[in-house]
Amino acid sequence: MKVAILGGTGKFGKGLALRLAKSNDIIIGSRDRSKAKATADLYTNICKKHNSNFSNSIEGEDNVSAAQSANIVFFCLKLGPALELASSLNLKKQIVVSPIVNINSQESLHPRLSCAEALAAKLGFRDRVVSALHPIPYKRLADIEKPVNCDVLVCGDDVRNAMKVCKMIEEIGDVRAFYAGPLKLSIYVEGIAVALVSLAKQGNIENPTIRIV
Repeated sequence: MKVAILGGTGKFGKGLALRLAKSNDIIIGSRDRSKAKATADLYTNICKKHNSNFSNSIEGEDNVSAAQSANIVFFCLKLGPALELASSLNLKKQIVVSPIVNINSQESLHPRLSCAEALAAKLGFRDRVVSALHPIPYKRLADIEKPVNCDVLVCGDDVRNAMKVCKMIEEIGDVRAFYAGPLKLSIYVEGIAVALVSLAKQGNIENPTIRIV
């Protein structure tokens, strides 16, 4: 499977790339193609150091080329840049995954519109947009020596596409992915992540996440 991680040079994108590279070919996307390529080389070296038998590819491209070349596209960007990029894409078959949360942002959305739905509106389709990964702190993802140890709620209008994403997420390791319902529920799932960020600050809890019991 070819997986594009747009914003793959960032903190969340790095951890996601390193985790998913175990079972997939990765394309790191960035506004700067040369930065993406350098980052891809860095991630490849990290993966080889972690596993001497590592053989999957990690490549770097500009965001548009990365998205066009992949089967599944993760938007690891802030809301504003993500919406701007989505407007320039013409994705005919790719599944798009939104882990975007609108935290401390000045972008205004309809009060009942999630980040995932806003992204879908810019892309021009909903059935291939899946909302996921919100409760995973980037530090848990980036430390590939340790299990992530959390659960993820996944929302999407097309259950088959959502389940494909669930299966991929569980490749991360010690992460369970649950289909929670259609994309309109994403606003509530995104809200959990906002609450976790507040909990970390107010409760002085390091990298809080969730488990479904």
